[in-house]
Amino acid sequence: MPTPAAPLHSLLRPLRLAACTALLAAGLAAPSLHAVGGRTVLDDGHLDLTFDYTSAGWTTAVIHDDFGLSFAFDQVLLHFNSAPFPEGHLVPARPTGATWDFLGVAANEPFWNAPPFRPITSTPSAKLLEPGFSTTGTPASLLAAYSESDPRVSSTPNRWMRIELVALRHWGLADPGHVSLWRGGASPIVHWSTARPPLGGDVWFTIPGGHDHMDWAFSHAGIYELDLRASAFLNDASLTPTSSATVTLSAAVGPLPSPYAWWAKTHFSPAEWRQGLAAPSHLAAAPGLNNAAAFALGLPPRDPAVPLALRPGLGQTESGPTFRFTRPAPAPAGATIEIEHSSDLATWTTLARSVDGGAFEILAAGASIESSAPDPLTQRVTLSARAAAPGPRDFYRLRFWVE
Repeated sequence: MPTPAAPLHSLLRPLRLAACTALLAAGLAAPSLHAVGGRTVLDDGHLDLTFDYTSAGWTTAVIHDDFGLSFAFDQVLLHFNSAPFPEGHLVPARPTGATWDFLGVAANEPFWNAPPFRPITSTPSAKLLEPGFSTTGTPASLLAAYSESDPRVSSTPNRWMRIELVALRHWGLADPGHVSLWRGGASPIVHWSTARPPLGGDVWFTIPGGHDHMDWAFSHAGIYELDLRASAFLNDASLTPTSSATVTLSAAVGPLPSPYAWWAKTHFSPAEWRQGLAAPSHLAAAPGLNNAAAFALGLPPRDPAVPLALRPGLGQTESGPTFRFTRPAPAPAGATIEIEHSSDLATWTTLARSVDGGAFEILAAGASIESSAPDPLTQRVTLSARAAAPGPRDFYRLRFWVE
């Protein structure tokens, strides 16, 4: 079975590795359980990606061992921060030599690394995530032993379980990002590499009852999705192959995605992201609406026409003119909206502002805001601006900012 070895960090600066993460568990702070895109962010501590086969079939989970938290894969976002090692995951430079080409960056270029164990030179408050694989819930008797021809593991018959990287997607402004997985320290045995696929494919080998930690690396900042699948052979007369469902592991490398960045990731492909089509200022929505507007108003960015019920509109009451529009309920965090008025299209006055999806603040005398909820997912905002419209003509506009 693959066993943990010295991480790449040992090549870059002298340090000792903790024999077990538990030695430092008492000094670790509780994980910061905030969310991005409805997913719990895991950014610190010992974490296992579990793939288990039982008589009931395959099960998968993401388990934070230090604190006893268990999630489905689609409930979490792993965060590998940009703090420099040993306080974070950013390694200052890739070693020279073709041996390290599998990392997907040039020699002496930085990359992000998650080591097998937490280095004791880091402080207890350092945010370091230590992901690995676990098959401890798999009874060995259910799986067949066979001789594996892959040169990365022993040819001695064993009850091998394979954890395969099926596909990778990367949203970022750099070239397509790469992920790699290896053991062996200064003599890396590469199990995954999307930059330089290893002989035998992107496969990690383990056995029932396995608990493996290894070096992970990401070449560039951004949002990654890794499609993973486990497989083995059943211990029956036919050595029947069996595979888990494909699960997707999401990871943020570098800065944690803003609410807008996560929204853009759901609407634009990695290639479109790199082309700048996901930028807030890009006019991908209906005429006159950029992506920032679509995000703040809850509109699909590719829809060529805004539904009539969602279009901003003008009205008139006994008290004066009104301006109305709709936005999602709750309003998107990270979006700032300003309502402006002009009587000549040259000089504009800000009447009200909503920051970070919050309630509108009145900024001009005579203006007032009413909010209603035509349905649980929609907020209708109506601005009355009797004293704020001194001219014979009234023009209104919305301005948008996103984090």
